[in-house]
Amino acid sequence: MGLGKSVGFKAKFSDFLLWTGLIVIIVALIVQFTTILVGYTKMPPTVTNPHKLWIPPDGAWVGLWTLLSTFTIQSNLLLLFFFCFVLTNRFYENRCLFVHGRFGLAITTYITITGVVFFGVLFKPLLKSLDTSDPISITNFVNTFLLHLVTPVIMVLYYLLTAGKYYWEYKKQAYLWTPIISIYMFAYLGYALAKGNFVGMVPKGKTEIDYSFPYSFLNFHDGLPTFFIYIGVILALYLVLIALFTLYNNLLYKKKNKSMVILRDNDV
Repeated sequence: MGLGKSVGFKAKFSDFLLWTGLIVIIVALIVQFTTILVGYTKMPPTVTNPHKLWIPPDGAWVGLWTLLSTFTIQSNLLLLFFFCFVLTNRFYENRCLFVHGRFGLAITTYITITGVVFFGVLFKPLLKSLDTSDPISITNFVNTFLLHLVTPVIMVLYYLLTAGKYYWEYKKQAYLWTPIISIYMFAYLGYALAKGNFVGMVPKGKTEIDYSFPYSFLNFHDGLPTFFIYIGVILALYLVLIALFTLYNNLLYKKKNKSMVILRDNDV
């Protein structure tokens, strides 16, 4: 009886997290894109381009492109896709096994990195730039917490409640699946460095075109040692998270399947 109640509570709470996550992400993304459009200002008529960067045609779309180039927005869009996939998956008899498999592991890792890096590196600069007299600045500040704190916490809790459906062999996880899950991370890093190094932007209140790196710590022009330290720390964080989430999944699997003698890896 107690076990049934526990399972029932977990199912209901995971559904609550699922719907809450969907609503929070959708609202936060709409607000984020809206504030970009509302806060759009034309490029100053006279600007200097000391780094000889490519300047995209002026328009509100540049702000949207800049926003979409952030790991925060991309990881939250992936989380939105994941939650939508979980919902639609319920309507199919032959459900896709990977939804609560390594796909969920990847999304949980990405969004957790979003939260940890934000509060470890980017929170103080954001706090300093907050203009309490500007409604858009206040809105962005509140919205930032939704996308960097609320959604990561929701996904981590959801993962903790729904993991353990499959067993993942540690050796295979290390040499095969961790590199596969890492493809997006390195692809994003390559894109961010390329965009930042070749595309110019005009910072707010400035008349000089500067590099457009999504995050200041990616600007290797400010110093390669600092750049590599940040990348190294984030990579280490990423590997630790993968290891912890994998360990949790397998421990939960063993707990749910105590009678199982042979543990076989599931390719999902």
